[in-house]
Amino acid sequence: MAKIIIAGDAVVVKSSLKFEDLKRIAKYSPESLILKGGEDNKEDIFRIGVTGGEGHIGTYAAEFNSPSREGDGLATLTMSIVVSPDEDIKEVIADKLGTPMAHLAKLEDKLPHVLEWLNRERENLINGIAVVG
Repeated sequence: MAKIIIAGDAVVVKSSLKFEDLKRIAKYSPESLILKGGEDNKEDIFRIGVTGGEGHIGTYAAEFNSPSREGDGLATLTMSIVVSPDEDIKEVIADKLGTPMAHLAKLEDKLPHVLEWLNRERENLINGIAVVG
């Protein structure tokens, strides 16, 4: 499950998944990064993306923009938030990010299985390639 870290006016969301793994899933199985819902379970509710720009998490998406600098390679996104000194920053963050973080957690739960499948398919493909000459 992703964690939230607050440093001054910066909010960092650190995923439980590696940035490179999210990039691989985005390349080979982008539909796996979309949480579906609604009456027929076909409506896009939330998605995970990777970007070279600014990271963000909001109502409909989380855009991770870099691997963690702690050496673990976990995907992170950093965004600014301004909270007045008389407000409890944890309460404000919980109000703003509660639902998106819940959606992110649902996707993070299923993505390790997607990654295993992608790795297995890639290995099978590589093993089936014959190099001659």
